[in-house]
Formats: sequence, C-alpha cells, structure tokens
Amino acid sequence: MRWLVKNVGSLLLASLLAIIVWVSATTASDPNQEEVFVIPLEVIGQAEDMVILETLPSTVSVKVYAPQSRIEQLREEEVIQAWISVAELTPGNYRIPIQIDIPNSISPVQHLSTVPTKVELTLDQLITQEFPVAAKTEGKPAIGYQAGDTVWDIQSVTIGGRASQVEKVETVEVVLDISGADETIDTTLALRPLDNMGNPVLNVSLNPETINVTQAIELLGGYRNVAVKVVTTGQVAPGYRVMSITPAPTTVMIFSEDPALVNQLPGYVETEALDLTDADDYVEAILELNLPESITVVGDPHVLAQVSVTAFQDSLKLSREVE
Repeated sequence: MRWLVKNVGSLLLASLLAIIVWVSATTASDPNQEEVFVIPLEVIGQAEDMVILETLPSTVSVKVYAPQSRIEQLREEEVIQAWISVAELTPGNYRIPIQIDIPNSISPVQHLSTVPTKVELTLDQLITQEFPVAAKTEGKPAIGYQAGDTVWDIQSVTIGGRASQVEKVETVEVVLDISGADETIDTTLALRPLDNMGNPVLNVSLNPETINVTQAIELLGGYRNVAVKVVTTGQVAPGYRVMSITPAPTTVMIFSEDPALVNQLPGYVETEALDLTDADDYVEAILELNLPESITVVGDPHVLAQVSVTAFQDSLKLSREVE
C-alpha cells in the first residue's frame, strides 16, 4: 500500500504516456482531416396550405473534422442531413437557422461550420375565393344591325393563390367587343382578375379561366343585306368571251322606311347597264345601283364592276413578219 501511494505519480505518468503513444499510433494510421460536404437542404413541417415565396438554396456546405476513415464512411453512406423547419409558422417573414444532423454512430466527427447558416424566407397562405363575373359588351354592330340577347355561360369564378395576391382582386372582368358585327357572335373569352385600380392581378389561378358567350346580332326593321348583280349589254369582240363579272362590294345594305319593300326584293339589286360592245380585254367601271323607288343604299350607291374578257383558244390572232 505504501508502495502504491509512493509511486502513484509514476503510475499516472506511465498511463498518460501510454495514451499518448496509442493516440499517436492511431492518428498515424488514420489521420484526422477536414472535409466539406455538399448536402441537399430539406424543408420539413410545411403545411399544405402554406407556400414559401422565395427560391431557397438547394444545397448547403457542411465542413467537418474527423479521421480519414470516418470521412470516407460519411461520404459512402451519405448520412449527413441539412434541414429547416417551418412547422406551425404563420404567414410572415422569417430568418430560420439551418439544422445539421450527423449520426452518433459515426464518431468521432466534429462539425466545424455550415454555409449558409440561416435562410430568409416569406411564408404565405394559399386560399381560394369566389368572385362574380363582371361581364359587359362594348361597341356598336354594323349599320342596319342591333344587338339582341347576350348569354354568358357562367356567372362566377373561383380564384386561388397566395392570400396576399388573392386579396388584391377587386373584380373579375370580361369584355365582348361587338364593333361592326353583322352576324351572331359565339366565342370564348379570357377572364381577367383586376385590382381596385383596374390593373391585372398576377400569380393567381382562375377556375374556369375562360367564359363562353353568345351575342345575338339582328337586322333592324327596314334594313336588308342583298347581293349586287352587274347588268351588261352588247356583245364582246368576235372570238372573245366573258370569263367573269365581279362587283366590289359583292353585297350592299339597303334601307326603306317601309320594311315590306325591301322584303319583296329577290335578294339582289342590279347596277346600271355596262356596255361590253366589242370588248377584247379586261373591263373595269364604276356603276350606279339601280334601286327601286323609296329604297336607298346605306353608304356609297356605286360599285366597281370588274369584267374579265378572254379569247377563245381556237381564235387566237397570231402576228408574224413575212421574210
């Protein structure tokens, strides 16, 4: 016992030296080193009705200090995890630290640093809201026509997206332009979400995105759209024939204060006669319409008549110098 007490210092020194020798031997065979791992960044705890507005870094750099064998094990097993938690967070701006997890089963491993250490993000809630469709028409139909009933196939639309954007929507508008229309319109139009200043609200979804509309366009009483018939007289030059007669415009709008008069017409009006006597080439002339009494044309009462005159194939005249 006295010997033990007398030599305790020597024993402790011997033990320390043994440990140093063991550590030195171990370090020599499995040296410590620094290593940087690029780890995917995960987001956990995100509720289905919450959205992160920013684009977060997809990876982080994690620097560790460990024996070479442990570095190789970490690399092979890919067990280092990097994550942030947004569980139970409400809409707002946050600066969230990045958490690093290295399994205790792989040791010794010292975590030196993480780049970046935090991420800044904004959380917003996803919502849906129903809005009535503010549908309207603008413009006037062609002369002689009037707008009848307008039928829109839906009356409301559901808007979805971030609460901060959906709450900007003041109205959902659609406009049908009937300017110059001379027949019933059946078309599909895009719906537009607008804010209180009339500006489009972006980054929202609409269900449905479009609306179908049928707009009746009807003739006013006393008006009628009829074809133009070009009247000709005379015979073209011998050996020639008329290939085509084309008026421009091909139809005109006529009017009478007595609707019965326009309804009695055969569906066309004639021009004054165009004389084609001895014509052997293209003929073009401006002609006046020959209208029954008490009937007028809406617009210009003249038309352009275009007549194509060509020679028969077996009647072509050939000129040749005699040598």
